Amino acid sequence: MSCVIGIDSGGTHIVGQAIRVDGQVIGKYDISGTGNIVVDYDGTMRRITGLINKIDKQFSLKSCKKIVIGIAGFETSSQAEKFQQELSDQFNVPMIFMTDVALGLWNVLAGKDGILALSGTGSVIFAKFGDSIDRVGGWGYLLGDEGSAYDITRRTLKILAADVDKKVNSDFVSAYLHLVKKNKFRDLVSKIYSSNRKEIASLALVTVKLADKYPEAKEVIKQSAISLADQTVLMLKRYPDKTLLIGESGSVLLNNNYYRKIFEDTVKSFKADAEFVTTKRNNSYGAYYYYKNKENL
Repeated sequence: MSCVIGIDSGGTHIVGQAIRVDGQVIGKYDISGTGNIVVDYDGTMRRITGLINKIDKQFSLKSCKKIVIGIAGFETSSQAEKFQQELSDQFNVPMIFMTDVALGLWNVLAGKDGILALSGTGSVIFAKFGDSIDRVGGWGYLLGDEGSAYDITRRTLKILAADVDKKVNSDFVSAYLHLVKKNKFRDLVSKIYSSNRKEIASLALVTVKLADKYPEAKEVIKQSAISLADQTVLMLKRYPDKTLLIGESGSVLLNNNYYRKIFEDTVKSFKADAEFVTTKRNNSYGAYYYYKNKENL
């Protein structure tokens, strides 16, 4: 039984799928722990190796046409080539390596050319044309991540800080502090500066909870969505003669209807015929579309 193996090696866990060449998923595997080779090279190698061995025991790699792996940190790591070689040497199966976002492009767009707008903890815009991958944003929380959960938190905290500095008796400040269980704004600031990026980004949910009652929170979400749309429009301007699908991915974009509507309306104000697509498939399924595309060349 011929199959393709797809592996989505992301920041918090690794998902693998064994997929028959007719597209049917015959095995799915989920491993906890980071799959980012910049954050944990050895751990990522160990987890991916263990996952492939597990699939081998169940289905035998002899029937595997290709293993396609999307790895967080693959684009920026100085050890990407080393990782690729070490993993390939362990298994006698053709392997394709790419970033986890590139694998997401193949999955969300179902192998077609187009744009992927991603807004989760961070944000980035990618476009795919055949084997060519283009990017806007994705420069991290210090330089970018506009439109992300981190961005929503950052914008919200700036509003809170401004009100505190002006000694404005703000209901919004009080409501926010109540939800995060802090008595004073400086206590919240202390927590922020001792938290990691993901913990800070998770506070975007506080802004979302307050958006129905407080216009300040709703405006933050609106402006954050517009900033992601502006990056998408920047990508569209690079390819004015192409009709492109726009894939939507990431927890912020998919789970907040107001954010998503603002994002889509802003993009449509530039390109009225924009077509948006989403998927519930795990990004490891992008391996199937990659294989089918290359098989038919």
